[in-house]
Amino acid sequence: MKKIEDNNTLVFIVDLKVDKNIKAAVKKMYDIQAKKVNTLIRPDGKKKAYVKLLIVLGIYDLIIAAIISAGINPKAKPKPYFLDGYAHLSFKLACSLARLAAGMAISIVRDTRV
Repeated sequence: MKKIEDNNTLVFIVDLKVDKNIKAAVKKMYDIQAKKVNTLIRPDGKKKAYVKLLIVLGIYDLIIAAIISAGINPKAKPKPYFLDGYAHLSFKLACSLARLAAGMAISIVRDTRV
C-alpha cells in the first residue's frame, strides 16, 4: 500500500517469461496508462513488476474497482462470464464518476489558490 500511496506505483507478481508486455497488459486490464515498468526477480524465484502510473487519478479508479469487485464477486474467476459484464460496466461507471469528482475537487482547489 505504501508504494500505491506515495509513488503511484502498483506491484504485481508476474510470470518469469514475461518481458515487455506488462505495460500493454496493464493498459488492457485496468484501462490506465503505465509510465514506467521495472521488474526484479526475488530470491525465491518469483518475478515482481513495479508499474508506475502516468496519472494520479488512475489509481483511484483501480482502488474503487477492487473494492466494488470484492463486494460483488469475492471469488475471482479466470475468465469473464456473462453476468460479470454487468459488474464490469458498473465498475467502469463508478470509476468514471470517481474520476469526475476528483477532477472537480482538484480544479476547485486550484481556483481558490489554497
